Amino acid sequence: MSWIGRWKRIEDIAGEYLAAQEKDKTHGNIAILLETTPKKVSIWSKGKPPEFDDLVKIAQLLGLSPRWLLFGEGEPQDF
Repeated sequence: MSWIGRWKRIEDIAGEYLAAQEKDKTHGNIAILLETTPKKVSIWSKGKPPEFDDLVKIAQLLGLSPRWLLFGEGEPQDF
């Protein structure tokens, strides 16, 4: 799976977290959830994968498989 495909799934998962908080799925809210900047979220959504430290943070905050984040193998929440 390409980075864009993984990113769209990350956005969906983040959207579920945000919906539970009654917040919209915007780049700004995703950035807050992922403890990063809206600029990075925008860059990631355009196809540039995050650096390793950001991937680790995304995995921890959303409970995602690092292997899936790095390589697109398996399912997002397979451990």
